[in-house]
Amino acid sequence: EAVKLPGAVDPASYRVGAGDGLQLTLWGGVSRTMPMEGTPEGTILLPTSGPLHVEGKLLSDVRKEVLTRLRPEFRGVNMDLQLIRPRQFIAYMTGQVKMPGSVTANGASRVADLVLAAEPLEGASLRNIELIHKDGTREVADLELFLRTASQSLNPWLRDGDMIHVP
Repeated sequence: EAVKLPGAVDPASYRVGAGDGLQLTLWGGVSRTMPMEGTPEGTILLPTSGPLHVEGKLLSDVRKEVLTRLRPEFRGVNMDLQLIRPRQFIAYMTGQVKMPGSVTANGASRVADLVLAAEPLEGASLRNIELIHKDGTREVADLELFLRTASQSLNPWLRDGDMIHVP
């Protein structure tokens, strides 16, 4: 089943995690593709080089790290690492929504995607939505202002296991 995305993924803002499908492509002296998947422990297994921790790292940084590690192994060969399937994960909705509880998100989901799908109740505030990450850090989403200005900074990215509270 294909993951629904709002458009192309930006490698400079997409965070890699367990379940992401990646593909290493080699061309030139050697031509082959090698699929890789983020393990539940947040690593990928590199051919000839072993495991690499990727959980929470930006896709652009993971690409750079993989190519740096493998370049000595594959001299004279062009290579690239691409995201071919964003992972799906569970996040939790609480507060003033018609459908609280666990919801499925993906690596390209933002707060608005889940809050609007959970149907905010009459009287719910879209101004100070609290996003609580698994590591305890917090962010605030202001979807009312986001919907007026389209400023993505008001609509944070979701991470695996996040809790979203609509006051």
